[in-house]
Amino acid sequence: MAVVKMKKVYLVVHSSLRQVLVDTLNEQGLLHIMNLREEIAETDWEPLLVDYQPDLGHLELLLSKVQFVLDFLSDFEERKGGFLSGLIKEKVKVAWTSFNEVEDKIEFNDIYEECENLDNQLAHIRNEISQFKALKEDLLPWLSLTLNLSDLGETVQTVVLIGQVPTPEFQDLQGELEENVVESDLTLVSQDFKDSNFLLIFLKRQSDQVYGILQKHGFRPISFPALEKTPGEEIERIEEGCTDLEQGKEAIIKKIRDLLYLKPDLWVLHDFLENKRRKAEIQANFANTREAFMIEGWVEAERLPEFQEKINQISEEIEVTFTDPIEGEQPPIVLKNKPIFKPFEVLTRLYGLPNYNEVDPTPYLAPFFFLFFGICLGDVGYGLILALACWWMSKKLEVSENVKRFFYLLAYGGIASMIVGGLTGSYFCIDVASLPSFLKRLILIDPINDAQVFLMLSIALGIIHVCFGVALQAVNNIKNQRIKDFVCDQIPTFLFLPAVLLWLACWLGEKISKTPPPTLGYLYPKATWGLGFGILLVIFLQGRYFGNCCSLWREVCQGIKGEKLGKALRGFWGVVFSIFFLVSICGWVLTLLSGHGSSNIFLKLIGFAILVGLLSKSSRSVLVRFASGLYSLYGISGFIGDFLSYARLMALGLATILIGWVINMLGRMLLGIPFLGIILMVVILIVGHIFNLVINLLGAFVHPLRLQYVEFFKYFYSDGGRKFEPFRLQTRHLILKYD
Repeated sequence: MAVVKMKKVYLVVHSSLRQVLVDTLNEQGLLHIMNLREEIAETDWEPLLVDYQPDLGHLELLLSKVQFVLDFLSDFEERKGGFLSGLIKEKVKVAWTSFNEVEDKIEFNDIYEECENLDNQLAHIRNEISQFKALKEDLLPWLSLTLNLSDLGETVQTVVLIGQVPTPEFQDLQGELEENVVESDLTLVSQDFKDSNFLLIFLKRQSDQVYGILQKHGFRPISFPALEKTPGEEIERIEEGCTDLEQGKEAIIKKIRDLLYLKPDLWVLHDFLENKRRKAEIQANFANTREAFMIEGWVEAERLPEFQEKINQISEEIEVTFTDPIEGEQPPIVLKNKPIFKPFEVLTRLYGLPNYNEVDPTPYLAPFFFLFFGICLGDVGYGLILALACWWMSKKLEVSENVKRFFYLLAYGGIASMIVGGLTGSYFCIDVASLPSFLKRLILIDPINDAQVFLMLSIALGIIHVCFGVALQAVNNIKNQRIKDFVCDQIPTFLFLPAVLLWLACWLGEKISKTPPPTLGYLYPKATWGLGFGILLVIFLQGRYFGNCCSLWREVCQGIKGEKLGKALRGFWGVVFSIFFLVSICGWVLTLLSGHGSSNIFLKLIGFAILVGLLSKSSRSVLVRFASGLYSLYGISGFIGDFLSYARLMALGLATILIGWVINMLGRMLLGIPFLGIILMVVILIVGHIFNLVINLLGAFVHPLRLQYVEFFKYFYSDGGRKFEPFRLQTRHLILKYD
């Protein structure tokens, strides 16, 4: 249960073996290939390299054509309804032999030409339909006009035109024409609140006068030069034309849908060509010379013999070298966990992979996430539905391994919810009093009636969770031989946290209880001394105070050894000042805790020491380390906020129960309605509980995840690892079945 150990691999190969090696590495899928050419750049080896420029133009063009056909056919595919079909894309199963023979199986050029031709025909028909509809919209205001549109225009003596003016201007236009152009005829054809459409006939010799009046009132001429019959007859012709075009469009769509059977083969072809392109592109990472090339990459250490065997099968002439990672090098990361923990790797990957020498947090976050999820959802019925639904989807749907792991993760959450629901007596949020006696006997805590106990339990889990994170950081420091960090950071924390929690418990007990028990009187002074001791440890250890003293002592030794008396005296004074300041602080704290008045003497000594330290250059580092320790003490108080964050577990658990309880109450109220009561109750219960499950499922996933990332990981884990991505066949639409 850790990060898999890696080996660095170098391959030196003759150019004649290029294609067979690339194909073997792609099929094997064990080598994470690095860009060796970039590493060699600006070194003495760079002049020996030659550029490798694969001809990708043909592949890129072919891939774009395949993608065009797939997109084109997908537009005419019947969409499967349902929530899951929109979220999860099912994949096609294909045999390995069929995958490699797909180029010979289908005549893609013929398919592409047919799809392109059908697309052009369909675009042409759609364009004509669009033009017809636009023309019809333009003709509709003139539907009542009985004049042929071909009769519009000029004759020898008259002018016949149609047009429109803004509706508020029409009355003024009509009056001005009647007054000034008597020999004219203005007929209103249609009108709305915006425009008035009219037919106007006037003598040709009065054109200048008429057009002047028209322009004055915002006239806009209308013409249909390609049309001859009346607007009504033309609209009928357009509708008939649209019907014919729609029939033609349906015929073309039928031809397109007849090609949908090709989609699985086209998916296979697309992934085959995509893989072919990756094979060509990856070779740009090789260090190529005129006669040979060199590959650098990473292989899982445990699969090294398998890799070596495959390479030897190609040729004995391939030079293979293996090395361990050097210090500071960060190999790609592979997580290896037991099957029960595999689904929880989803959570680790969401945050970020660990560094190579860092602990894998997956097995450590798993039990806490499992428990927290169960507390937040906390119902047997909801958990059973969730577990069965996710198990069914993982078996029924052909999805990627990562999606299946997510289903398993939610199924685990459903099991956790069933366990917690049984211990809290929640079965579809039914009132505990209504449960059978054998179910009541399983109840350990009633979240509604024992809310304070539930809250304290949540915070106690938070204390355990956070302290476990600090313990993991201690293990990580010891594993990586950072003993100094372990002693100075984790040990003071482990001593301070129990002391402060015990002191807070004693202080609250004394304040709340009117008659404190004798045990409390016995523990309170000891807790106070423990708190003082813990504070001193945090200040002087986490502030690296003693490390500074050691540095000053080394300065003394170096000064004496190098016969530099001034340097030795400065270091010696710093050591004396450090001891004096340490004794003053410790004396003040001890006398303060013991209740003796002599603490004022030490307080004066501390003030005097601070003044001397500020004036003496060699003593300022002592005060800086002390200030750093005070800041660490302030920072460690953040643990209290972290502990309180776990109160959200109680809040979310109660939310699930209370919302479900209200839904059940509404169902009982509706049952009293005659005739429809039972139907309404069933509808409310089903819809309400589905809503409660979905909305609280989101909270049960997000908030425990936040507790892992924010409150737990910050004490021991920092991401930064890069994923192990071996050069192998990758499919977007397929699930390959090997013989």
